[in-house]
Amino acid sequence: MQLDKVGALVIWCKDEHGVVVSSPGTSYHRRFVHTPETYLVDKQAGETLVIELEQQGSLAVIVKVY
Repeated sequence: MQLDKVGALVIWCKDEHGVVVSSPGTSYHRRFVHTPETYLVDKQAGETLVIELEQQGSLAVIVKVY
């Protein structure tokens, strides 16, 4: 998964051999959430992705992704 500072979220779906079979993405959330840096996170099938947000003034800001 990549969540980048320009606001794109891309998820690389891999098969059992690690080959990317699809890579859906979105940037809809960037209207509401600021992403100050790029995050790259590897997860196995079924693992939980956690995105921590913090209120900074009038903005919701991503502060941690794991």
